[in-house]
Order: sequence, then structure tokens, then C-alpha cells
Amino acid sequence: VTLAGTLTIPHGSGPFPAAVLVSGSGPQDRDESLLGHKPFLVLADHLTRNGIAVLRYDDRGVGASTGDFSAATSADFADDALAAIHYLMEDNRVAPDAIGIVGHSEGGLVGPLAASRSEAVDYVVMLAGPGVTGLEVLVEQGRLINEAAGVPPEISEFNATLQTRLAAIASDTPDQHEAAERMNAAIDELAASTSPLVQEALAAQLSEESKGRTIEQMNSTWFRYFMTYDPRPALERTNVPVLALFGAKDLQVPPEQSSEEVRAALVRGGNDDATVRVMPGLNHLFQQAGTGSPTEYQ
Repeated sequence: VTLAGTLTIPHGSGPFPAAVLVSGSGPQDRDESLLGHKPFLVLADHLTRNGIAVLRYDDRGVGASTGDFSAATSADFADDALAAIHYLMEDNRVAPDAIGIVGHSEGGLVGPLAASRSEAVDYVVMLAGPGVTGLEVLVEQGRLINEAAGVPPEISEFNATLQTRLAAIASDTPDQHEAAERMNAAIDELAASTSPLVQEALAAQLSEESKGRTIEQMNSTWFRYFMTYDPRPALERTNVPVLALFGAKDLQVPPEQSSEEVRAALVRGGNDDATVRVMPGLNHLFQQAGTGSPTEYQ
């Protein structure tokens, strides 16, 4: 895999401290472009203007980077972040003992994972990084987003039960073809056990096309790793300075679920230079928000 990115260097003589930006879940370009926003472009500009060199890159298989994104896991993305760290260590404009990882969402999980595996990481910033397993995050995320959208509790409960059941099948069934068949049967079985009212409300979600997309996602290599990965052991092994920030209105990585788990794991590991802070009024993208629903991002 060859990663392509952009390195911004502050004005002045240097050598400068540096940050590697690591994006959230899904195939992202170096600017983490989404819904008309370029969060990493804004962040790189701000940090560089304040004396910190920044390296941001297209995810593997995205933009100018090679590789197969669909076959990669969070562990592979930690390898990519470490490759970026080592690249910066060879640049004489960068202070080799002041290079850290700033990760957003899944990237907030990748930072401690990389730091727990290599002494080359000098600090970690977690922006909405999970403190519990991916499955726990997804179930609570779905509940809160449905609640914000006014979805009836029965449908929210159906979706939570479905996610948990499909995740269990993926965990128990290494063969993806067999897992897909079991998932399809599980969806039909669960749908048949619900009331006609719920079945009618979920008609689009239970179509063959929609079921296929759900199964493809939850049966993927990335999802199988993410849903069972527990970030707490890596946090316990992270002994460099950590700054963990959460938006109080984040519905995708709810701070009520993750912030104290991150703090507790760092304490258990004996990290005496860790700050965990929940920022009032901000959503998952650290925007000022009304409800925090993803429908507000754009």
C-alpha cells in the first residue's frame, strides 16, 4: 500500500512538532470531505498556522492512495498511521520526538491502538473516539438517532435487536458466505415475530435490496473487526499524553457512553498526563448543533 497525502509546514526555521490526522469510518480522502465540509483541511490549516506541521492522507484505496479499503480493518489503519509517523521522522523540518496522532471518530480509536504498539507516537488526541466496543457504540447510536428523529420505540428496539443478532452471527461464523445466509434467515425470522404495524413501518428496510446492503455491511471484514474491538486495553497501554474531546450533543459516539470509559481506562493504565473533556453544544463533527442529529451536519 502506498499512501498519498499533504504535508503542511509552518513558516519559520523549525524543526516543528507534528500531527498525523486519522479520519473516521468509511473511505475518506485527506480532507475527510463529507456533506460539503472538509474538517481536516480546516484543522490542518489552523494547526499549521499555530506552529504544528500536519500530515493528512487519503485512506488506502481512496484518492491517490493504493490498496483495498474494503479489505482493511482498524488494525490496518493503525499501521497506516504509524507509516505516516515514520515518514515524518525522516523529515528534518519535523521534531522527531514531538509527533502525535489526531484521530476523529474511528481515528480516535486508531490513535491509542497505534500508540500502544509503537514508541514512535509521542501524543494522542482523540476527537469523539469510542471508549467501548463498536457494537455497543452502534446500538446506542442507532437508539439516539432514532429518538432524535421521532422514530417509534418499537422500531428502535427492533433495529437494536437486529444489530445485536447479526453481530453475533458474524462473530460465530468465520465463513462469510455461510454468515450471509444465516443473517438473511435471522432478519426474516425477527421481522416475522414483530407486529404487523412494525412490519409495515419497516417495509423499505426489509426489502431484499435493503437486506442485502445490511448483510454486506455487517458481514464485511472491517465490520467484523470493529464491532468486537474493545479500545480499553489499548488505552490502558497508552502512556503518552492524551487529550480526549467529545461533543456533548454527539449522537454517533455518545459521550455519556464513552467519555468516562476512556478516562477510566487511562487511569487504570497509570497515565498521569491525560485530559478528557466534553464540549457543550457540539455534535460529532464538533459543530454547534441543535439536536446533534446527523441530518444537521450539512
